Amino acid sequence: MQAVSNLLTPFGVNGNAISDTLKLVVLGGTVETARRASMSAWNGFVDSFFLTATFSQEDYPYDWLMHWLSKQPAWGRSREFEITTRSAGKMTLNSNTAGEIEDEEFPDDESLVHGRRKRKVTFMPSMNTTHTIYYRGHWLRITRTQRYQHYHCNELKISVIARNNTVLKKLVLEAKRTYEKDAEHRVHIFIADA
Repeated sequence: MQAVSNLLTPFGVNGNAISDTLKLVVLGGTVETARRASMSAWNGFVDSFFLTATFSQEDYPYDWLMHWLSKQPAWGRSREFEITTRSAGKMTLNSNTAGEIEDEEFPDDESLVHGRRKRKVTFMPSMNTTHTIYYRGHWLRITRTQRYQHYHCNELKISVIARNNTVLKKLVLEAKRTYEKDAEHRVHIFIADA
């Protein structure tokens, strides 16, 4: 630092000001580096307790879990939500869900409106918001996101505080059974993807 101070003295710059500025830069850089390292270590420590599973909309487990979640009472009481007439999943199962709105005048009316059946309105938790529900003694953090590559694709991330993935396995199997049970007496039509 003395060398820098000696070089700048002929130009009318006070060497003490440069020295003090360099001390502040070094001290500030050290403090910021320590802060970032400690935050990274803390986040790594906290994340070591969570197991996270990611489900893509392109695969069947996403549909199973969206259908299972739509039947959960906590899903219907979400504070941030989207309103849709689409059912959860590709196969559009239309069984009653926890977040569904019925027409109060005619709750079982299956009449046609403008030549089409009435559509049921469903509450779905919004994208990019983390929701927390309780499942078999564990808190689940559920986040729906959209991923853009060549096209947009929804993802569902489920995190749980656990040391092994048994809870997530049970959740997926229960979601699959619920989905298959509700699809039991329906006609399925498969079409080729373009």
